[in-house]
Amino acid sequence: MSDVTFTRPEYDAAKNRWRLVRDVCKGSETIKAAGDRYLPRPNAADTSEDNTERY
Repeated sequence: MSDVTFTRPEYDAAKNRWRLVRDVCKGSETIKAAGDRYLPRPNAADTSEDNTERY
């Protein structure tokens, strides 16, 4: 019986790059909406409201 949940390692490695390309093509709003995925926080340890607003 075939296992349809199996994915090749090459596919798994390329998945994030494909998502990046799709998101870039959608525009800056999509990149900004992704939050920490593409725009990491300069000081992730600082959880203050001021730091969150600046981000």
